[in-house]
Amino acid sequence: MDNQNRDLIYLKQVLEKFARRELLSRGELDLVQAYIRAGGTIDGPALQSQQQFQGTTGSTGCDPCPPGATGATGPEGPPGPTGATGPAGPGGGETGSTGATGSQGPSGPIGATGATGACSCQCKAILVSQDYTAQVDDYYIGVNSLGPTTITLPNNPPDCTEIIVKAEMGPPLGNRKVTVAVPAGSSIDGSSTYVIEVPYQSVNLLSRGGLWHIV
Repeated sequence: MDNQNRDLIYLKQVLEKFARRELLSRGELDLVQAYIRAGGTIDGPALQSQQQFQGTTGSTGCDPCPPGATGATGPEGPPGPTGATGPAGPGGGETGSTGATGSQGPSGPIGATGATGACSCQCKAILVSQDYTAQVDDYYIGVNSLGPTTITLPNNPPDCTEIIVKAEMGPPLGNRKVTVAVPAGSSIDGSSTYVIEVPYQSVNLLSRGGLWHIV
């Protein structure tokens, strides 16, 4: 039996096996696919002419899969190690000059806000025995005098400046009245003065807009 007839018999056996839905090897499946691409049928005659099938033997019958997309370039690797120092030149050349100082790096980030410091707020309290012009940092002005006394409030004080004036004298007060006065252009609740006429009496004054108000 020549090789051609042997191949036809083998092909017929494989086709019959395929028609019975038996499990085929990879080579047998390739042969069936090649036969069908050449125009052969499974339900018709078992074999077409050899001329129709010529040239298909050995074909896998599977188109090659397309190559996948090129992967992304990986990150650049770390620098290689420093090369070995070359041998010294003959005669020992002169040492080169020092290189220039590198440029200054960028400013670092702003540091975190520090903790709140301890507050030590102490009011200024004084005692006078004669006429006195108050300062904006005077908070309490006590008066203990042998005669009448005038306390003049500051001119054009900042808003919310607070001053307390008190007669620290017991009875009888007599003529030891304490007069709280203001500079020209200001007032105390619309008046130019406020008079303390009672022992241990006090007045609490607060500034706003250059004027003083009893609070």
